[in-house]
Amino acid sequence: MRSKTLTEKGVEDSARGKANKVKGRIKDGVGGLTGDTGLQLRGKLQAAKGARTRLIFTQSQDDEDGYDLLRTRITPRLEWQATHRVTGFVFHRSEYDELSNVLPGLRKRLGDDAVSDGFLSGLGFGVDWDGTDDLLNPTRGFVTSASIEPVGDFLGGDYSFVRGVWEGRLYFPIIRKLLGATRLRLGAAEPTNGSAEIPLFERFFAGGINSVRGYGRRRVGPLVNDRPLGGRTLVETSVELRHPITENLGGAVFLDGGQVSPSSFTFPFGDLRYGAGFGVRYKSPVGPLRLDIGFPFRPPDDDQFWQVHVSLGAAF
Repeated sequence: MRSKTLTEKGVEDSARGKANKVKGRIKDGVGGLTGDTGLQLRGKLQAAKGARTRLIFTQSQDDEDGYDLLRTRITPRLEWQATHRVTGFVFHRSEYDELSNVLPGLRKRLGDDAVSDGFLSGLGFGVDWDGTDDLLNPTRGFVTSASIEPVGDFLGGDYSFVRGVWEGRLYFPIIRKLLGATRLRLGAAEPTNGSAEIPLFERFFAGGINSVRGYGRRRVGPLVNDRPLGGRTLVETSVELRHPITENLGGAVFLDGGQVSPSSFTFPFGDLRYGAGFGVRYKSPVGPLRLDIGFPFRPPDDDQFWQVHVSLGAAF
């Protein structure tokens, strides 16, 4: 039985609760840390055959470029493994979001309702389908995932919108040991129940290590006073060529593209920002270590013309 899905890749199922203290993450670019700290508890509950339930409690502090967010969340989640490749899931997200240090320009552009503290209640549905030959190191096949989450309205809370995300990945051998990998991710959100805008912390952002490499974190898309505004619609795409160097070391070249749009369901395929580069991957005992050097084609004014991205785990 597969224990990981595309939606929560890296989350291991456990028969007892887990507590993990996250002390910080490497910021996109050379060095630096963001103040992203938090406490997360996970527990597995009794479920019927073919299904599993989890209860996840998270409290985190995110210091983003333009605002700080203190988030307290509890999420019961039910997963049903229809086949060994297809998993469906449903979850309820209950959280309290407290914003601080919001840039005045962001508040002016989005309005007070989008940058206010409040309670969020959402009910999400989705499916993961893994059609690859290997879950951790695929060389052929596809992975696709889709989810939709209505928030507010009859569910209560202070925010009302609907948010959907779809992602597809394709892996294929080219010649001998040279492998190709590509992905496309689409997202869209729409305010509902008379709401004027999507909350700042629920908007889509692009740019950075798992988005468009070569750009800094969230540096793709509209900016307000040089701070990311985010959008209601997202497009991200990547193409990567991979080749082993030794048994535990591999190399890759990549081309990423992405953009966000301020309008709902207006996918900006004609206005993508691109970044290209190369990198190495090392198979460590704790998982693949990845180092990429990316070059943005059209960086924002005064941004670097290159970025170093270091992470644990595959790009996609």
